[in-house]
Amino acid sequence: MGTQKINLVDVMKKIAGELLSAPSIATFSRSYGYNDPLIIIGDVLESELPCQEDAPYIYIYGASKAEGLSVDPCVYQVSIGVGIEQLGQETLTSGLIVYKGYSICSELMEIIQQVLFDYRAMSNVDSVIGGSVDPGAEHWIGNITCKWEIEQTISGNQEF
Repeated sequence: MGTQKINLVDVMKKIAGELLSAPSIATFSRSYGYNDPLIIIGDVLESELPCQEDAPYIYIYGASKAEGLSVDPCVYQVSIGVGIEQLGQETLTSGLIVYKGYSICSELMEIIQQVLFDYRAMSNVDSVIGGSVDPGAEHWIGNITCKWEIEQTISGNQEF
């Protein structure tokens, strides 16, 4: 008797494909004068991590799953890092300032979350805006952890 088995790299490729083909991400990029985002799949060496020059980027990594006879539903999880390049701040009202990079990074994260939710409803999403990772406040990052639950199928696989 077989159990559900979905290859994690295939899951990450499917997510990348959905993000690459999403009109909302292309519109976001154009509205801020960015190129289409660079999308990277899998864990890489620290020296190969995306950086400010790669921005905007979407980095899909840290995939995990729970499958097996005693698991129902099966659980699939990935982390998605994002990075944008943006300098400056804007004053919203007197005494209230937000850095543009912080706001734009959050916007991209929301778009990614919606694209993936539209593809397959997620059971859980955790998001963190990491803030600026350089002293000049030009490179802004965030992280999204997405979790999907898929009902177990014996002797077959559901597609992700």
